[in-house]
Amino acid sequence: MSQPIFDAAGTYAGIFSGTIYLQENNVLSEIFDNGQEDDSGTYYYIVDSKGHLVYHPDKARIGTDVSSNEVVQQLMNKQSGEQPVTNTRGIEMLAGYSSVPANGWGIVVVSPISQIHQELIGHFRTLIGYSSIPFILLLLGVILLARKFARPFVYLADVVSKMGKEQIELQEAKRYWSREAYLLTDGVSLALGNIQQQTEQLTHEAETDMLTGLMNRRSLEHTISQRISSGIPFSLVILDVDKFKLVNDTYGHKLGDEVLKHVVRVIVTSLRPDDVCYRYGGEEFVILLARTKPAEAFSAAERIRLAVERSQAPIAAQLTISQGIAHYPSHAADFTGLLVKADQALYLAKSRGRNQSVITES
Repeated sequence: MSQPIFDAAGTYAGIFSGTIYLQENNVLSEIFDNGQEDDSGTYYYIVDSKGHLVYHPDKARIGTDVSSNEVVQQLMNKQSGEQPVTNTRGIEMLAGYSSVPANGWGIVVVSPISQIHQELIGHFRTLIGYSSIPFILLLLGVILLARKFARPFVYLADVVSKMGKEQIELQEAKRYWSREAYLLTDGVSLALGNIQQQTEQLTHEAETDMLTGLMNRRSLEHTISQRISSGIPFSLVILDVDKFKLVNDTYGHKLGDEVLKHVVRVIVTSLRPDDVCYRYGGEEFVILLARTKPAEAFSAAERIRLAVERSQAPIAAQLTISQGIAHYPSHAADFTGLLVKADQALYLAKSRGRNQSVITES
């Protein structure tokens, strides 16, 4: 270790240097409490950026290359976190590790998984031997202490149990009185934050049509189920781009995709704020009109149809759409029945010559 020396004027005066023998008693061992393993079996060690032990309770191991250790490999990649490990004595441990960006070192804290259970059992066995009043007083003290010690672990267990079942709100990592609890909480919070972000992104991609940006059939089914459960009336419009196969055959699928995106833009700009459009499949789309009666839904559908008909399409031919309309609950009381009714009305619109909107018959 070295340190340059400058005088009051800032002129370089020399250098002060020295050597620390890691295996001997030195400033590092004093800082890190001489590295003694506590009664619970918890201990920690420090590695440098190349995976060599800089500090360990067993001084004979200092300087050893432990880069093959899975946790050390994570630290060499500047990762922080936690994971279960098995030590050289076959004991299951829980390792919390944190990278130090300033010098590339890594700190690893390992604790026996059974630590908390053993401590609680030991307290209870001791208290049983006392008389009633001291026993109650000690029992209360141990319970309070155990709750304080277990609080972060209980929080982590609760968070992990909710993964995949509900939205998790992660708390900011607290400075617990237990160093292991803080490192574990910090590591789990970081991991869960990344998992939750990826899950939300995957959920959005699974419910969105990649071509048009609209929500897809899966999202439609979920929304209709929610609205039916709430009992709120609404209208459903299923529409189809007329002679779209001819568009693909004439202009090619790439331009056909542009036609679909053009139709979507026209539809979306024609909707009210509470109305939603979904891509049902191929050239078929479904529109949910909130709190809309059949007659009002017909007017809205006609507004959309005329907007498409009058729009400047990306192809030379004129674009038109046919639409079938069904209302909940007057036409059907379930998701399947509602789609069947709307689809029947769409078929009727096509059979009558296309480019029109038809309300299903009750």
